[in-house]
Amino acid sequence: VLLGAAGGGAAAKGDSVAEAQEQWRRVRCAAFSEDAALVLQQRVLEGLSGAAFREELGQLRAQWREHPMDAPDREERRDIQERLCMARVLAPLMLQFGFKPDSSGMVAMEDAVAAYAPINDVIAEQAEQLDEALAEIMSGF
Repeated sequence: VLLGAAGGGAAAKGDSVAEAQEQWRRVRCAAFSEDAALVLQQRVLEGLSGAAFREELGQLRAQWREHPMDAPDREERRDIQERLCMARVLAPLMLQFGFKPDSSGMVAMEDAVAAYAPINDVIAEQAEQLDEALAEIMSGF
């Protein structure tokens, strides 16, 4: 009985930690501002051009070139590259800025940043740079 009670306490503690983390994520998302949008865009650009991401992307593409018969088709390669981008660059930043690291969080993040583009030229310019960087990544296979 004593062990069962301790185990239940640990599970309850884990649940409360998860709840606290979710509440903190929501606070960060609600506090998302124009300044946060600028920083988020800059960090995404840095992540996409960073050595670690580029190296992993290059290794993936090299495997496809070395083994073309085993390489997935064009659409599947695009999906794989998008998942890599999400896992290595976007998801960690989405969590940091209060967005869920999934497709609904992606939409929420894009909408939150896009809301500032009409009133902030730098955000609008960085949005174009991000579009270009993502297009370059997706077309490079």
